Formats: sequence, C-alpha cells, structure tokens
Amino acid sequence: MSRSVMDGNHSHSDEQSNDVARRDGRWRDSHGEAEATARGHTVLAKLTTHLVDTYSKCGLPRHEQPKTARRLLTKNSQVVANNGWDNCDNNIVLRVRDLLDVHTRSGVAKTFVVLDLLGQGTFGQVFRCQDVATKAVVAIKIIRNHPSYYKQALVEVQVSQLLTSAVGMEGQEHVVELLDSFMFQNHLCLVFELLSVNLFELLSQNNFRGLPLTIVRGFLHQMLRSLVLLNNAQVIHCDLKPENILLTGQDKLHSMAHPSQVVPSIKLVDFGSACYENETVFSYIQSRFYRSPEVLLGLPYCGAIDMWSLGCVSAEMYLGLPLFPGASDHDQLKVIVDTLGYPPLHMVQQGSNLRKFFNITSHSGIVLKTAEEYARDCHTTVASSKRYFKHSALPDIINAYPIRRGASADEVTKERHSRAAFCDFLRGLLQLDPQNRWTPQQALDHPFLSGRPYIQPYEPATHRRRNIRFRSPIMPMHQPYSTTPPLSTSAPLPPYFQYHPPMYSHSCPFPQRELPQWRVPRPHSRLYHQHHQHQQHPHHTMTSHASCCPPPFDHWDPFFMHELDDALAAPRPPSPLYSSDHVKKERVAPRLAADPTTDTCDFERNDGNTSNNRQPTHRKWRRRRKKKLADYL
Repeated sequence: MSRSVMDGNHSHSDEQSNDVARRDGRWRDSHGEAEATARGHTVLAKLTTHLVDTYSKCGLPRHEQPKTARRLLTKNSQVVANNGWDNCDNNIVLRVRDLLDVHTRSGVAKTFVVLDLLGQGTFGQVFRCQDVATKAVVAIKIIRNHPSYYKQALVEVQVSQLLTSAVGMEGQEHVVELLDSFMFQNHLCLVFELLSVNLFELLSQNNFRGLPLTIVRGFLHQMLRSLVLLNNAQVIHCDLKPENILLTGQDKLHSMAHPSQVVPSIKLVDFGSACYENETVFSYIQSRFYRSPEVLLGLPYCGAIDMWSLGCVSAEMYLGLPLFPGASDHDQLKVIVDTLGYPPLHMVQQGSNLRKFFNITSHSGIVLKTAEEYARDCHTTVASSKRYFKHSALPDIINAYPIRRGASADEVTKERHSRAAFCDFLRGLLQLDPQNRWTPQQALDHPFLSGRPYIQPYEPATHRRRNIRFRSPIMPMHQPYSTTPPLSTSAPLPPYFQYHPPMYSHSCPFPQRELPQWRVPRPHSRLYHQHHQHQQHPHHTMTSHASCCPPPFDHWDPFFMHELDDALAAPRPPSPLYSSDHVKKERVAPRLAADPTTDTCDFERNDGNTSNNRQPTHRKWRRRRKKKLADYL
C-alpha cells in the first residue's frame, strides 16, 4: 500500500515537472517569435522606406509598364496571310496604338498611330488615327488586299482629287477632302478629314422619328450644291444614301440666305463606287433602298440616278424610315410601282430585265409579276419587306405624318403649306423617267429651297451644264510613260475641261459595237505625235529605259492617265519578234512598206543579212497535242 502511494506521488510529481517544462518551452517559443517578428519588422521597414535604393541594389527597373494586351480593332483577328498582317478576308489586323510608318504619295515620311475603328464594309476598314508630328486626327480608309478592291480604290482617289481640284466651284465645301494616300503592307490607304456622325446615326439617335422640315431643307440645300459640282464634272456617285452623308462636327454650321436659317454642315463621302458619265460599266450599283428604276430595269444610266437617291433620302430624313424598303429587286420595284405607278412603257420594253420582272400580256401589255411567280422563275424564296406606312401614295404618306403636339393653328397651317411644297419637290426628284427628272440646279431653284412662296406646281427652267476648269492636282496618281518627249515642254497644255474623261484601269470592254469618240487619238495628243513619228522612223523600235522616261510636265491632266488610256485604247503595232524554227511561218505575203490605211507599221530586221527579211509575227504558245491511248501505255 505504501508502494502504491509512493507510485502515485511520483506520477503526480512527474506531471507537474512536465507541465513546468511545457510552459517553459512555450515561453521560449513565444520569445523567439517575438524577437523574429521585431527583426522582420525592422527589415521590412528598411526595404519599404527607400524603394528606389532597394530596386537599384536588386537590379530591378524603377518603372514597369503594365503588361495588358492591347485591344484588337479588327473583328476577325486571326492572321493567315501577308506575313502575319491579313486575315482570311484580306483585311489588315490592327490593334490600338499600332504605328503606321509610311511614305505618302507627296514624298513625305509620316507616322500615324491607330486610335479606334470607325467602321468597316466590303471595301475594307476605316480607322481613326493621329499624325504623330502634327497631332492632327484623321480618318484612314485601308482597302482590302485584293486586286479588284485596289483598282476600285484608285478610281476613288482619282475622283476625289478631281473634285478637290475644282477652282471656285460651289459645292466643293460639301465634298469630303482627300488629304493623302499611301501604301502600307500591300494595302492602299486613303487619308480623309475626320467627320462626325452620318445621317442614319442621327436618325437613330432621334428614335427614327424624322427631322423637322427646316433641318431637312438645310441638308438638301447642301447636298444639291455638292451634286451640282458632280454634275459639272460629269461624275456619278452611284451610292448616295444616309450612311454616306456625314456631319462635319466641330460646331460647323451652314447658313442659307433664302430662307434665312442655320443648320449643321454636312459633306458627301465614299466615292468608291463613283464613275464618269460616259463610263458606266457596272450594272449592279446603288444600295437597294435607293436604287433608281432605270438600274432596276437594266437600262443605261447617268447622273440622274443620284437625284433619285437624293429623293429617297429626302423622304427618309422627314419620315425617319425608308420610303422604298424592298427585300429584293422585284420587291423594290413593286414598292415603287405601288407608290408612284408603272414606269413608262418604253423604259420597260428597252430594259434587259423585262422578262425577269414582268409578264407580257395581249396587245403588248405588261404586268408586274407576283412575288410567287418571281420566286418560282428565279428559283428563290418569296421575299416581302415590311411596310412602314399604311398609305401607298406619296402625298398621303407625307401628309399623314403626325404634327407636333401643342402646335398652334398658325403653326399647323404653315406646316401644311411646307408639306405641300415638299411633296412637289419630291415629285421632281422621284420622276420614273430619268429624262424628266430634275437636275441639281433645277431642284435648287424650287420654292421649297429658294424661299419663294409656293403657289402652284413648279416647272423648272432649262439649265446648261457649266464647263469648269480644274487646277493641277498636288499628287499625280500615275506618270505616263512615252517613247517620245512631249511636243513642247514650255507651252502649257490645253485647258483641262477640253479633255474627255478617261477609261480607268478596271473598265471592262464596251458592250456596244461602236467605240466612243474619245478613244480616237486626237491631233494635239502625244499619242498622235508619237504614232506618226513612229511611222516615219519604223526602225527606231527599241530604246533604253532612260530615254523612255519623259521630263516632268509643267501641268498634269486632272483626268488621270489620259494619254495612257489613249495608248491602251489605240491598236498596237506588231511586236519586233520573229518566229523561230519551231513556229509556223506566216502564210500571208509580206508588205514592203507601211500601209497608210491601217494603224500598224512593219519592222525590218537589220542583222547583216538583208536577203532573209521576213514579215515579223507575234510569238504564240504551241498548241498542246492531244494524248492518245498509246501514250498512256
């Protein structure tokens, strides 16, 4: 029993000693942690007090840019071509703050920084950029890397420079200004002045409720002034719509004398589809809502198609919605017929789309096909657009538009009178026959725009097209090459308005059998002089490259590539190449002298052997022999 008591006391003492040892260990641990914490605070305090010295001792940079990815501006951002620059759509892929180091056509090295994407379409993309040197913000249109888009963009550059070079012409301030152009990574880039929102965005901000007639009147006055300039220059825009009419912004206003009012200033943009009046080579032009009847019917067109588009835009500015919202070409024609009636019979009969849209009845009558008949004949689905107005006649659509609430009796009377003048104005612009459609100058004289009181339907006076003089462009697009120098380097060239517009490089062959007169070499042209000099000296055929480059001209033809187009249009002389032994000899009798009745001339081979003079022929590809069965065995 005493042993058990002793064992119990011993165990109790062991527990006490263990508790003491355990407490001492915790004290030692806590004391060590306190010392370590104090020492750590001291080191941390020293390291965070003088960061610059600490970074210098560690060799770290004092300032570090955040590694955030720059925002991509191109929607399809996966590059697949053009050395990592283009996507599958041949559009260039750019990011925010990308730099464009280029040499412009004026010979100046510039650097542009990309700021944002303004828009994109089938032609390419438009970016908002800033010139690093001048800090000027511009809009750069980068064309897709494709030959067809490149050639069409060259036409836009030519037309823009032509309109910019007009001397003292009204309407020049309402056309977008082309500042420069350059090539960047195989993309043609056009530098334009930066403008504000377009008319479609303006209507969208107004919830598509339309604009007051006072604002519509001011916008139409500016647009007609720009179309007067295009009419005098014999240029067709071919794509007039609200998206291509932009406000200038920057608090720029346009003042009208009659009637006296001030409205925002606007400009006409996007001449990528423009052409000259005698070079209408494309049949599928204009946006569908603003497509003229002659284009729908497949007839030849002129500058009157822009007046039709302006009439559609005028009604849309006032109503807020498109006047002719067709879902297809047939539906577009049906909406026009429902609103304005059938086109004249001679237009329908002469159009190439007669049997496509119409059924021929007895006694040479025509009836527009139904949507089901058109879909069955063209193997398409039935397309029908939404009708925005419950009325079909144009005057009923305009007069049914609601008047502002709270308007007084005098304001209602004035609004009714303005609507009557506006309807008569639209009547002249939306004439189905382009021969009866008003010109821009005739539309400017209408009482709705001139401020004269409207009493009866307006009958316009006949206006002649004004011959305008163009100054020499600052940046010539192409320098023509010739084997002979100009006739006179000191005498200036004839006035520019005496030249005819050229055939630009993308023009297809004329469908008509008769060639236009401007393709015939004129007596005062360098081609005519070169041709006759070549006939007088037929042995001067091959010249050096240095002699082919003429000296710089004192004046440049604003219709770019004029003489080059004449050279392309004229018949070419035969090549001074002779058929080899494996080429069949020509079976015609050689001519000893140049035939004055033809445009070709002969060449003589002067190789020391005059007895073997042969008629030169063109080299041709050898015809590939059809393989027989024995060749495969």
